[in-house]
Amino acid sequence: MIDISDIFTEDFILLDIDIHSKNDLFEAAANHLYSEGAIKNKEIFIKALYERENIGETGVGEGFAIPHAKSATVNKPVVLYIKNKSKIEYESLDDLPVDSFFMLAVPENSGNEHISLLSSVACLLLEDEFKIKLENADNKSEIVRLVNEYI
Repeated sequence: MIDISDIFTEDFILLDIDIHSKNDLFEAAANHLYSEGAIKNKEIFIKALYERENIGETGVGEGFAIPHAKSATVNKPVVLYIKNKSKIEYESLDDLPVDSFFMLAVPENSGNEHISLLSSVACLLLEDEFKIKLENADNKSEIVRLVNEYI
């Protein structure tokens, strides 16, 4: 099984981006993942994200969401953390806007790796102390260290 600490790096953290909608979020993420060589096709990846969203909301509450997609366009498993400048409307369990996103991108043939990654991120977001420290983190290396500390 894959471990988040093996794949979560500073290259997959976007801080203080300025998006205003779920579509902006998905486009910014796809552009970044494409530029990092993690996906082959941005449009197919965005479509896969929306297909997953149609199954059920990925906003987990308290300003966090875990959008994710399993697709043949994904080259390697990735956890991308995005911190937006402001909260945006996003279907969430508590119906509150979201500004922190842990996006998972997993290859189609990855078996149950996506479940393992999703479970790890969800467990992180159950830790109030982790969420507080993450909200106050101001640089990428601090965020990587924090995730590794709590995994």
